[in-house]
Amino acid sequence: MGITLYLINTDYWTYDKYSNNSENEIKVYRFKSIEESLKVGQFFLDNGINDYCKCLVAPYDVDYLDYNQCKLLKEWISNNQKIINDANLKRIFEVLDDYCSEAIKLKTGIEIEA
Repeated sequence: MGITLYLINTDYWTYDKYSNNSENEIKVYRFKSIEESLKVGQFFLDNGINDYCKCLVAPYDVDYLDYNQCKLLKEWISNNQKIINDANLKRIFEVLDDYCSEAIKLKTGIEIEA
């Protein structure tokens, strides 16, 4: 469970991120625990991020955000940093912000598995 940045423009739904080629095609941030993963998913639900970004990140779920949704997530993070008061969540949202910036630049996307 974690966040995957796609470094290549690919069809997310058919891409095998476990293939031998994936090390040059994706960048992965792994959550430290199941509890941390669930906290991220619940935070998306509780704080309107899903509605704002037109995505569905929830506990025990996975979603892909294309670079347009990444723009929305960066905007949400920028406007709502004050409500992210947990140190672990702050660190995760910094990674999300960085990954979104790179996805926007590459015109790819990110996967969030909570």
